[in-house]
Amino acid sequence: MSQRSGNIILCTIIILVSLYFMYEATTFDTGPSFGSSELSSGFFPISILSIIILCSLINIFQSTKDTKLSGIKIDLDRIGLIRAIVGFIICIISYFIWKWLGFLFMSTFFMITLSVVLKVRSPKIYVSLVLLGPALYFIFAKALKVFL
Repeated sequence: MSQRSGNIILCTIIILVSLYFMYEATTFDTGPSFGSSELSSGFFPISILSIIILCSLINIFQSTKDTKLSGIKIDLDRIGLIRAIVGFIICIISYFIWKWLGFLFMSTFFMITLSVVLKVRSPKIYVSLVLLGPALYFIFAKALKVFL
């Protein structure tokens, strides 16, 4: 399989899954009222999923324009496959952490463990990721009053 067709297939799957989760997010309860916010608890996931869809569409557009990608073959070795499976397992575990312990614990767990799997080496990135979860929580839960 060429990198071009791999990109297009993967991005199409990501778009379809994101659209499904967007539909599911529209059914979320509004949660307790934290003031005068009219944003539902589905605002955060719908925002993130919209960005994911936009990035996937950009990737599809670039893949169709770049003729060099059609000659590059993708070989997924055993280590790459294991890393992809571990990443998927991290996503599932993160869902249950969010459900039982809340967004703050889940965001830190998800970002750090996925960075380890992806072999991120920069300590600055790990510090940024540890601060990003609470920052997102503060922005959405406190400033925008979205129930996470």
